Amino acid sequence: MLLKHVGNICEDCVRSEKTETLMVRNLALETVLENLEMPCRNTNNGCQERLGYFDMLTHDLICTFKYYTCPTRLVTNCNWKGSFTDIALHAATDHQDLAVKGYNNYFPFNIAVFDTDETIRILYIDDECFVLHIRCDVFVKQLRCIMYYIENKEENASDILYTIIQTHSNNINDFSHKIFSYKKDYTYAFDEERAVTIDLLLHGSNLNAFTVALKNPEIDDKILKHLECVVCDYLIKPPIYQCSVGHNMCNTCVQKLQKCPLCQARYIGTRNFTLEALCEDIRFPCTYHTRGCRANLLLTELERHESACLSKPFECPLFRECVWMGSLCKHEAHLKLSHSDKLIFNSYNKTHIKVSTTENILEMYCMITYGTIFRVCHKQSMETKKAYWVVQVRGKTDEKETYRYEVGLLHNQNKHKHHIKSDICRRSFNNNKNMFAKSITFSSEDISLFSFNDGFTCYCKISRATVEN
Repeated sequence: MLLKHVGNICEDCVRSEKTETLMVRNLALETVLENLEMPCRNTNNGCQERLGYFDMLTHDLICTFKYYTCPTRLVTNCNWKGSFTDIALHAATDHQDLAVKGYNNYFPFNIAVFDTDETIRILYIDDECFVLHIRCDVFVKQLRCIMYYIENKEENASDILYTIIQTHSNNINDFSHKIFSYKKDYTYAFDEERAVTIDLLLHGSNLNAFTVALKNPEIDDKILKHLECVVCDYLIKPPIYQCSVGHNMCNTCVQKLQKCPLCQARYIGTRNFTLEALCEDIRFPCTYHTRGCRANLLLTELERHESACLSKPFECPLFRECVWMGSLCKHEAHLKLSHSDKLIFNSYNKTHIKVSTTENILEMYCMITYGTIFRVCHKQSMETKKAYWVVQVRGKTDEKETYRYEVGLLHNQNKHKHHIKSDICRRSFNNNKNMFAKSITFSSEDISLFSFNDGFTCYCKISRATVEN
């Protein structure tokens, strides 16, 4: 917008400006911006991304260099500012009594309920962080809580529900409560209509102990309890077998046992087709729900989700030199800690590679851009006398959206001389011998035209490539 006597102002300032009648929309400038690549607004914090006009908003939501103020400032007056990845560390270091580390989507904490007027708890697990705003009304003996999600990556606050549990009592507040967006809704004003209310007078001992449990929406725990295998306790999925008495067992366990562990009746291959049909209409939690995944899907969707689940343990992208394994949400932190020399926070990387004449060479490094991890693999082969490049993507990606990588050979003395090829990034990490079956290839003759000081200069660039229906 163009503000009289001031000039152009951004969207955030437009919302806070009271003299809206003096503003007009600067359509000419918007048209210019639509054709430019611009640096991320968090450049001063370390982000090196340059993006098109329409990619800026999406990137801003997932940028790991965005700065936040301390969520506890309401009760501590703390002036700290830092990136999303530093919030939990700051809370655990400077506000130990207010920081709560979660396990399997449960966050236990204590409050001096009759001595506290208002307080904050920062709940964190893996790469997720929540703010629990708590107010205790000592006159009516009620505790009110509102929970906010500090958004990182692409999950929406509206996809998460939570329950407040009073530990060591019979009270479980079993209503599903919505978590609100931290960026949009967190203010000093306490909205009581949004709050979870617990009547402290109705409950007995240990009033101070509570637990927040993150919930999967649309899952009926009572029904799922009846679908547990009598042997392994995992949820049964078709095919489902039963003994002659009627006890059910999953397909994996029935192959290991000849008799039912409950009644000793023999299994003779009888299927429970009624239960199998019922399973088709039930939403199952992801197998990796104990590692933090909150997805709940129909069986027709579950297998596909679990193959790419962000909570599934994956080996380190640089597997040739590292044996670490962990869920995708922990990979960025692992790469920063253990492989910072092979980690690029950008969509463009230029490097000088030595030409090998004696042995095959395989090199790997990672690029993090668009909120996604990309592994760049390069190989020089003495047998084929060729050089290969392939880029593989690991992360949460939309089926309609793919990524393209571009590899270019650059001449050290003539900036107008280059040789460029491009291809689509592979959707999964492939660590076998066929890793370069589909790749960008340059012959030794191609490379010799760009050689300089026993090597050659090249670049790798990653960009979005939308696939239309």
